[in-house]
Amino acid sequence: MKFAAVLALATYASATPMGEFEHEFFKFLAQHNRRYATKEEYNLRYQEFEKNYKFITQYASETQTVGVNHMADWTREEYRQLLGYRQVNTNETKIFENNETNAESVDWRAKGAVTHVKNQGQCGSCWTFSTTGAIEGRHQQVKGVLTSFSEQQLVDCCNNNVGGCMYSQGCNGGSMDEGLTYTQTYDLMTEADYPYTAQDGSCTYPGAGHGAGYTNKSKSDIAANKTAFKASVATGPTSIAIEADQMAFQFYSGGILDSGCGQQLDHGVLAVGYGVENGTTYAIVKNSWGGSWGENGYIKISLDNNSCGILNQPVRPN
Repeated sequence: MKFAAVLALATYASATPMGEFEHEFFKFLAQHNRRYATKEEYNLRYQEFEKNYKFITQYASETQTVGVNHMADWTREEYRQLLGYRQVNTNETKIFENNETNAESVDWRAKGAVTHVKNQGQCGSCWTFSTTGAIEGRHQQVKGVLTSFSEQQLVDCCNNNVGGCMYSQGCNGGSMDEGLTYTQTYDLMTEADYPYTAQDGSCTYPGAGHGAGYTNKSKSDIAANKTAFKASVATGPTSIAIEADQMAFQFYSGGILDSGCGQQLDHGVLAVGYGVENGTTYAIVKNSWGGSWGENGYIKISLDNNSCGILNQPVRPN
């Protein structure tokens, strides 16, 4: 038997003492249409919600807010399944080392170079969304058309040393460096022609001539400083790696994240712009957890103190 939010779950509440935040839990269940199969699962999920809700209500920051989202009843292990970035050491020359840009702010969304916010589901494929986002931006600049490219092709095909993918393993994690290396050999198909399934599959790429007509010619790693970062993003969306395993990131709801997330890189995302607010320089970052997370799927991360390690591993198609 399935127990729907509020009405069916009321039988659980009547049989056991109400938790301190059970009323908030009921609202969460209704909003997100949660269903649990057993009383034991209900109790487990409530315990996770209670821990997360306490963090949210007690969190204090002058620059950002946190709030309840669709992950509020998840365990830490479930959350960390989303974080699939694997760092790969390369011998690429660091570019934009001393380049500066005069642009005070940049937003590639306003320039038509960013596709809709996507959702990776319960698959550690963040690296593929970061890779396709950078390619989508570059393709729009070169071809003048915004095309949604296939993450699933990278999940299924960028592995086992195919196309230079030595460490990437689909839903078990990977690297944007390797994803961009793959696209130097193989033309990416469109999202419509090779749709996303949120699980590992067999590579069904049919070969040259079946992609979207754009092959990335080369890539470059970006020097790990704010000047180089801004210079890169000023010329196009840039793949970045961050640490995202902390609750300040998980429950981000607005403002500028400037602390509480560490610098042990574990998540691939996309920098689509930057700006300045109240004296803080921040990056506009596109995530791959759907539009209900963060600020309609986006987060602002401070560049001034290298929050979340945002400056450590940028890479871009040329």
